[in-house]
Amino acid sequence: MIDEKQSINKKRIGVIYKYSLICIPVLIILVVLCGGNNNNPDYAAYKRIFLYQVTIEEGAWLDFIFIHFFRHIGLSYEYYRLTLYALGLYLIFRATKKMFGNNAFFFALFAIFPMMMETTQTTNFMCMCFLFYSIYLLNTKDSVIPALIAIVLGAGFHFIGYVYIPFIILIRKENLFQKQIFRILLIGALFVSVAFSAFAPIFIHVSTLTTGLFDGRIARYVLYEHTNLGHYYYYMLHFIGLSFAWTANTNVSKRYDLYSKKEIDYCNLVFKINVYMILFFPMLHFSGTVFRLWRNIVILDYAAWIIMLRGKEKTRGIYLIETISIVGLAIFYFILLINNGYHNSIVLTFLENFFF
Repeated sequence: MIDEKQSINKKRIGVIYKYSLICIPVLIILVVLCGGNNNNPDYAAYKRIFLYQVTIEEGAWLDFIFIHFFRHIGLSYEYYRLTLYALGLYLIFRATKKMFGNNAFFFALFAIFPMMMETTQTTNFMCMCFLFYSIYLLNTKDSVIPALIAIVLGAGFHFIGYVYIPFIILIRKENLFQKQIFRILLIGALFVSVAFSAFAPIFIHVSTLTTGLFDGRIARYVLYEHTNLGHYYYYMLHFIGLSFAWTANTNVSKRYDLYSKKEIDYCNLVFKINVYMILFFPMLHFSGTVFRLWRNIVILDYAAWIIMLRGKEKTRGIYLIETISIVGLAIFYFILLINNGYHNSIVLTFLENFFF
């Protein structure tokens, strides 16, 4: 009996050792690459905020606390930034380790996209990490309180995090009435988005010339850049992610012979939050910042797909196709990042780092 326990313990130690050899170095490399980057479009702006901020801006109360703490103890902006990326990546690391053990493949997808973009936008990165961790908590805890606390902390770095709070609160209290109301809101959001898109060039051009109501990047994109599809470009990206979330949820749903209840519930949560994001489509016509709502759930889609991949009884061919599909999605997003004018400002400067 003692020998058997010792054998089991040795196996566990061996698994932990092998896991650590792969995943811990990956985590350290990502922290160095993301946290140590010192040349990107928003670097100077974030550094100015760090050096001179005296009041809470745009509701980023937790970021304000971090900034003043680091300034108080005499540490520079570079160490503040490194600490935030270490904290954010650790939250994702911890959640994915609990969900599917070896999370090296997940971080490989993250490295393709959205790592470079999130290296630029530090506060949104922290919001994304807390969102990811909150969905993990929502799926593993009996109460919504831990998940709600996590998402409020994320919103403390970027105000867009508050958008996710209704989802966290209502998802565990679904009933027929709420589903009907949600469907009405969903149809209404799609109708308003389609109708607005049809007349967007006129509305945005007039408002840009007069009141400056709309985000200049959105106006420029719709009127002049890349495509005549306008805001449908953003809708297309979201529906691609939604289709992956739907596929994962459909394949995993009710397959208790292949997946645990937690895995099935997680894929269902990811699909629902993708659907929930459609409610905010009309806001895209007013601010490009809203598009971060989509970007923040990309890694949730990755996690749901990886759970689907882990299903037993898959043929080698099916497994290969599904793996290529999710890698292809990440590469597709990365190509769009380059084609949208970020090749010089983000991609080429990514390896500029204060560590080397």
